[in-house]
Amino acid sequence: MPEIGCTCPVCTSTDPRDNRLRASSLLHTDDAVILIDCGPDFREQMLRASSFEKIDGVLVTHEHYDHVGGLDDLRPFGRFADIPIYSDAYTAAHLRARMPYCFVDKVYPGVPRIYLQEVEAGQVFHINRTEVLPLRVMHGRLPILGYRIGGRLGYITDMHMMPEESYEQLKGLDVLVMNALRPKPHPTHQSISEALEAAGRIGAKDAVLDTLGLAGSTQTLQLMRLLLARESGDALALLDQLYRGGKDVTALLGELSDLCRDMTVMKAAPEGGAALLSGVYDRKSLSDMTADVPMRRLLFMTDTIQRTAAALPDSIRQRTDAELCLLRLCDESLCGDPSALEGRVSALEDAVRSGAAPARRPVAEDIKVSND
Repeated sequence: MPEIGCTCPVCTSTDPRDNRLRASSLLHTDDAVILIDCGPDFREQMLRASSFEKIDGVLVTHEHYDHVGGLDDLRPFGRFADIPIYSDAYTAAHLRARMPYCFVDKVYPGVPRIYLQEVEAGQVFHINRTEVLPLRVMHGRLPILGYRIGGRLGYITDMHMMPEESYEQLKGLDVLVMNALRPKPHPTHQSISEALEAAGRIGAKDAVLDTLGLAGSTQTLQLMRLLLARESGDALALLDQLYRGGKDVTALLGELSDLCRDMTVMKAAPEGGAALLSGVYDRKSLSDMTADVPMRRLLFMTDTIQRTAAALPDSIRQRTDAELCLLRLCDESLCGDPSALEGRVSALEDAVRSGAAPARRPVAEDIKVSND
């Protein structure tokens, strides 16, 4: 999300994926259209989406401005019907104080046709026939709400932690949407590694991390595991899936490079290197992945990724270059530079030291020539 006054490459990027807006989510169930939070960018989001339809309910997670600052822009949607705003009592009180012109007995013409419906954590309610379960989440010291919707989707934003009861209420999800702010710890939001750990505990079939600049850490881990296993076909298939989903190959190689660095640090200093880690990936995953990987291979992979990423700006086929990079990462013999040759020689030396006799190439006297 661009920051006013920042001139970093991301904030000044023309790539639309670097120009995100503050979080609101529009959800279609079998019988309802549900808006989750209504931030100050809601109007711009709806103009971009060209969507104008009846909204059956708005689920508000908490009263902070970046989650409710767009409620006044619901005015046009009142043409369909009055819109219920679901929130806990604390948030409802703040909304009444902040927008008194919407919640009085006699409203002037043109105000948003919205009304408040107070809900409690753990108490199920319905929007049309869609079941909604609010659950307790802690945003720093502030109790806020997350939601389980239709039994299959969980939506958690601005979470720092949540009680065990909420974890239990999220079991069995198909999809989990959860916040992950940044690699470093934060006093009121989850870091990326904390979000990955929480998502792992919940165990949804699919997880989406939001409110973060680096998306797709789970998929980066999956891709790295395929590369370490030398599963080139599956690695290329995953790259194709990510590319078709809008993933920038330069960003992907950057994430792979960061992951390689973290793995190298864990390999070199498993006890004292924790402070040097990026914080994107949990230490257990890093330790598990590096357990049987020689240091020389990690260095080769890091160097190969770095070289490819550095050359991408001048490439006419960035996707092809990324595919070739993955193939080289799976098979060092495809790389003709001296470092790759050194890696192959080292692998041969290791095999000899372990007692595995290398295959003997046939020589001229071994080959029998038939006179037939």
